[in-house]
Amino acid sequence: MLEKVIQIAEEAAHILMQYYQGPYETSYKWGIEIVTTADIEVNNFLHKKFQEAFPGDQILSEETPNTLHSYRGNVWIIDPLDGTKNFTEKSQYFSINIGLCVDGLPVLWVIISPARDEIYYAEKGKGAFRRKNGIVESIHVSDIANTADWRLITNIPDGKERKFDTVIAGLHVRERIPRGSWGILLITAGEAEAYIHASYNLKKWDTCWPQVVIEEAGGRVTDIAWNPLDYTQQSDRWENSVIVSNDKIHNELVREIQKLS
Repeated sequence: MLEKVIQIAEEAAHILMQYYQGPYETSYKWGIEIVTTADIEVNNFLHKKFQEAFPGDQILSEETPNTLHSYRGNVWIIDPLDGTKNFTEKSQYFSINIGLCVDGLPVLWVIISPARDEIYYAEKGKGAFRRKNGIVESIHVSDIANTADWRLITNIPDGKERKFDTVIAGLHVRERIPRGSWGILLITAGEAEAYIHASYNLKKWDTCWPQVVIEEAGGRVTDIAWNPLDYTQQSDRWENSVIVSNDKIHNELVREIQKLS
């Protein structure tokens, strides 16, 4: 199954890069979030391929209205273009994210970053891996346990004020890395220790893809109240913000956030 998903992701990445190198149209959904022709074309391609390869499985995607009545069984959770703003600005930090939940448990994950020639993937109980420039390596979170030494992935400044910005600004860290949610991949490779989403509008497709690889790399994902993420809940939106860490600093980080909140 993993090999098939990687193959589909690579085919979708080819479509994405054609738009990256050429013209495309842009519009806005919900009046605030940019969406491009590339988002829609890759989304349609992935839907078609997954329906053919895994008939009977359900699909939840950022670019398709949610018609799921239950999250039991096999549910593919897809973000056809994570980092659309980066994509439009010709940054390399964008990707296609594909995760599989079985009865609410994330069990498989693939992210392909075609502009960086990187694929990250993981299966529950089998470890996390990165393939870069054709070379595959096992990846693992860092062993940093002192919060004075930790590196924090932050959202890229865009002039918007988010609900959690003040709390995040009050945390004492050794380094802040403005990379947005894409920077979660740095945690899996031991190049950063934590990411805290600054707002309360996260959806399942924002968290399913990092959860498998983070946990298989030795890290941890919870909401800001220490709760695990329940993918069987009916809403596709999480009630609280989410923390991703190398696990070593997770509990202390949650306590610090609660003090500042």
